[in-house]
Amino acid sequence: MTESTEPLPDENVLVLPPAWLRVLHPRRGGTPVPPPRGNRAAKVPGILAAAAPHVEGLTANEHADPVVRDAAGRHLAGIPDAAGAAAVAAVAAAAPGTGGAAAVLPAFADHWRADHGTAFAACAVVELTRLTVTGEGPSCEVVRHAGVWPVDDPGGVLRHVRRLLAAEPDAGYDDAVRRLEHHRETLPTRGVTAYLAPTRTDWVDEAADESESLPWLCRLVRLSVADPARLGHRALTPHGVVLSRDELVTLADGVGPDLLGFLQRRLDRTGIVARERGLVLDTMAALPSDAAFAALLDLVGGKGVDRKVRLQARQALSAAAVRFPVRALRLSAGSRSPDVRLFLRDHAAAHPEQVAAALRHLPAGVRAAVEGPAAGAAPDLPEAPADLLPALPWDRPVRPVVTGLEPPATRETAWADGERAAWIAEAAREAPCPADPDWTRIEGVNAYGHGRLEVVLHGPEKLVLPLLPGLERGNGDCDPAVARGILARFGTRAYEFAMTMYNSSSKRYTGLFVPFRDADIAARMALRLLRGEGGADAARAWCDRHGLAAVPYLAPDALGTQTARRRPAEAALRRIAVRHGVDAVADAFPGAAGELRTLLTAHPAQTGLARRPKYAGWANLAVLPPVLLRDRDRALPPEAVRTLVELLALPDAPGADVVEKTCDPVSLAGFGLALFERWRAGGMPPDGRWALEQLARIGDDAAVRAVQTALRGWTRRDVRDITGALRVFAGIGSDHALAALYETATRGRAQKVRDAAAEVFAEAAAARGLAFETLADRVVPRFGLDDDGTITFDYGPRRFAVGFDERLAPVVIDDDGARRRTLPRPTAKDDPALAPAAHARFTDLRKDVEETALLQAGRLERAMRDGRRWTPAEFRAYAVGHPLVRGIARRLVWLAEEDGAATAFRIAEDGTFADAADETFEPSGSARIRVAHPELLGEATGTWAGILADYELLQPFPQLTGA
Repeated sequence: MTESTEPLPDENVLVLPPAWLRVLHPRRGGTPVPPPRGNRAAKVPGILAAAAPHVEGLTANEHADPVVRDAAGRHLAGIPDAAGAAAVAAVAAAAPGTGGAAAVLPAFADHWRADHGTAFAACAVVELTRLTVTGEGPSCEVVRHAGVWPVDDPGGVLRHVRRLLAAEPDAGYDDAVRRLEHHRETLPTRGVTAYLAPTRTDWVDEAADESESLPWLCRLVRLSVADPARLGHRALTPHGVVLSRDELVTLADGVGPDLLGFLQRRLDRTGIVARERGLVLDTMAALPSDAAFAALLDLVGGKGVDRKVRLQARQALSAAAVRFPVRALRLSAGSRSPDVRLFLRDHAAAHPEQVAAALRHLPAGVRAAVEGPAAGAAPDLPEAPADLLPALPWDRPVRPVVTGLEPPATRETAWADGERAAWIAEAAREAPCPADPDWTRIEGVNAYGHGRLEVVLHGPEKLVLPLLPGLERGNGDCDPAVARGILARFGTRAYEFAMTMYNSSSKRYTGLFVPFRDADIAARMALRLLRGEGGADAARAWCDRHGLAAVPYLAPDALGTQTARRRPAEAALRRIAVRHGVDAVADAFPGAAGELRTLLTAHPAQTGLARRPKYAGWANLAVLPPVLLRDRDRALPPEAVRTLVELLALPDAPGADVVEKTCDPVSLAGFGLALFERWRAGGMPPDGRWALEQLARIGDDAAVRAVQTALRGWTRRDVRDITGALRVFAGIGSDHALAALYETATRGRAQKVRDAAAEVFAEAAAARGLAFETLADRVVPRFGLDDDGTITFDYGPRRFAVGFDERLAPVVIDDDGARRRTLPRPTAKDDPALAPAAHARFTDLRKDVEETALLQAGRLERAMRDGRRWTPAEFRAYAVGHPLVRGIARRLVWLAEEDGAATAFRIAEDGTFADAADETFEPSGSARIRVAHPELLGEATGTWAGILADYELLQPFPQLTGA
């Protein structure tokens, strides 16, 4: 790793990013900001000329406050007066043709400073907050009050004057503070002066105590506080207020690292919006303290953190690691969180020179923990051609446009057989007809009163029809079943009522429109179908019901120029084409049949329906492992890697199979797993779900283990994430993958997870022509074990043979034949690459074998209770031939049943079968073998218990004693 020649930053000093300086409200002694550009004071003569009638008439304006008239008169007469200067500026800003307050007020502030000094400018801007000008012309109304100021500070004049004061020499600043003392007559002006001179902490404290009822003053207080003890004041954390970037930056500049507690309390607030959360985390990432960095690490690697918070925290952590490289390595190296370790690997790969320089400042123990990830760079291989992979469909757009098309203006219905009657009957159950109704009183029933829905459902039509307009104006709380009944009874006459329901809750009432067909409903259903969330089932049902009849209502939008309408309409047409064919859909719209056929035969990515994948927020492709070609002597260049990612996100793209044909499967699987890990660590954004789904295509057993681990914590996840993970197992299709799928189906933490896994596993079994449990027998993973149940781990100069005893505990034998309790940790004499990898594999193997043993023991216990039977060939393959299952099966008693007779036997150590007399037993090919239930063994149960005890075989479950 090349070491950087750039010096490392001082990690105990707050350094604000340059972009933040544009919004910082400077304070004396804080971070300096560049001076303003240009000379805005030179604009004032022109402003005064444009506003001359208004300014010159101010002293005689009867609609101006007398105090204002007098102060303006003095100032215009050449006697400097802050209140008069403020009055002239306020009137000029309100005059037409001057540019408004945002342009005028900062110019006057510079003008006052140039003519009368910064102290005068500060006093004048305080007086500005006490003036309101309304109307135009010389007779405009000028009111002087206690003080008010827009939160956004037009033109930033208050911030501008505060910046001038922050840069003022000591004598000038002291003079300004002394003179501001005379402008603190009201609560608002006390808050403004505290903002302008935040070094007067007594002023800031007073403003914090007084200004809670005024939002704009609360904001000024937040921009003035520097005392950490004040951070808990209610004025700093008002209910419902979203903090802005400039407030957080200014607080960081004033308070420094002690701001962390305040930021953490903001993050913990219920209902904090994503924008403010991102700003808070960005600010936390700038604080130069171990506590702030550790807080970000906890958000990235901690348990129970919301996925959206985790994603934003990871982005903030990356920024903090660049600012504080030594701190980042020191604190991250000790973490046991997989997400933090993943972050450390990515950071080391993205900033190798900075990491190398930082390592020199770290203790040996930390360096050892970091150098593994930091040194794990791929070998430097020649790059393959950039155009090796096929062109992406997004780069070959097909978007036919036909202008002037209009959908039919008709509204039609298509009811399924018996549907109207079923809807009415369901509604009647929810809102039963009143007993012995007196319909003659119907005209007195208010459309919004009690019982209105029962009346509309059951009353005489001629009396009910006048009530429908009243229903159209409200009833957003109507039960959907009742709404369906009203719609079924009155059909299109109740259409506006149905639309009222839909507008009150589109997700709840989308199903009302399945029988209807018009241009508006077609557009709404298409949008619901595209979004795929609430109401999508109804949208699919609508497309399927109306089929080709819906095409004329959808085609004009699908061939139009507005993307927002094209994409939903195209999605609906493609669903209809799946059922009826592209040609039938095109022929259903003769006015543009050719263009419609072109649209529907193009790939969805070419038409814009499928959008380019977004991954910049959670994956940096530059730090992912390289993808090698099949000959492993060249690697994909960065341009081809980007193409690869997009092809993985769009597996049905033309030529996508070139990926598997061109790339080395091992490196490709590693790349796909790295993508998945970053998506998971980045909060699993829904639009990146393809990072999970692509594992079904290129993943291997390492991906199975990663997805299985993630799945255990997804009990509350979107069902689409869960189903996607399960289909990854089925797509990989290895024994390990299918075993993981079976384990999830039988031992998943949540019922919905178990049900979904069982469904996917059943599909996999059916595709292979096998029964559910038969497939489960065949896919018990071997984990690389030989037929005799051993595997060798290579440390370079040392090798170890690992097997498992009858209880499936590991047995380790070294080169000298000595038996060890476990595999030793690598030492300095071992191969630095082989030994750590071998030890890691052993750790995984031990865990995998333990989990497999528990699963298979449970399966065999259920098989005993359910009376499941095997053929002798199936039994030998599963219970005898498998090196792990054999260790469990040897500790059980079995029954071979044939022609009404049953023989109990056990599996001997050499794989042969022995009966109760310890004689060799061989079942015939027509026998069926089952786990012996003690009720079937009868009096022989005790005999078999003694035999197993003699051989010191401890049963995996209480077959002979507790069944």
